[in-house]
Amino acid sequence: MTRYMLRVNGQRPIPIAEEIGEVKERIVAAVRSGGDFVTVTSPSGDVELLISPGLPVTIDAAPQADDELADASAAGASGAAPAFPAFDDFDDWGI
Repeated sequence: MTRYMLRVNGQRPIPIAEEIGEVKERIVAAVRSGGDFVTVTSPSGDVELLISPGLPVTIDAAPQADDELADASAAGASGAAPAFPAFDDFDDWGI
C-alpha cells in the first residue's frame, strides 16, 4: 500500500485518506476553472483548500511498511499518518 501526502504552496504536508486519483481530478478541475475550493479528506477530517492556477501543489508517494499496515489495521485506522501527534506525546514536556 502507498501513503500519499499533499503539500500546497510548500506548507505542512496533509495525509490523504481517499483515492488519490479523485483528489488529482478535483485539483485539475479547480485549476482549469480559474480557481476553486477543493475538499480533501485526511485521517483527522476534511480540509478545504483554495486551489488556483500557478499555486504549487505536490503529491508525495511513499510505500507503507508491512508493520505500519498491521498496526493501522489492528487499530482500525485508514493507514495514513495522523496530521498531529497524539495528545499523550506531549506528556514528555510536562503539559
